[in-house]
Amino acid sequence: MLELKIILKNYDDIEAFSEAIKECDYDIFLISGNSRVNAKSTLGIYCLDHSNPMTLQAHTDSDPQLAERLAPFIER
Repeated sequence: MLELKIILKNYDDIEAFSEAIKECDYDIFLISGNSRVNAKSTLGIYCLDHSNPMTLQAHTDSDPQLAERLAPFIER
């Protein structure tokens, strides 16, 4: 499993993030506080608290390009 800290600041970030993960054939979740949503659900992402970084959990070990595709959203 891969875990990353993700920051999605606005509508454009959410749309670009959704586009970056739409082809993934494994489960991906975003966790913010006590809330956990399917990251492929755009509506679910909108329901999260965006004031702090979120934790992304990708249930895969075989997608080396995932971190590269998500680079614009990874907390630095």
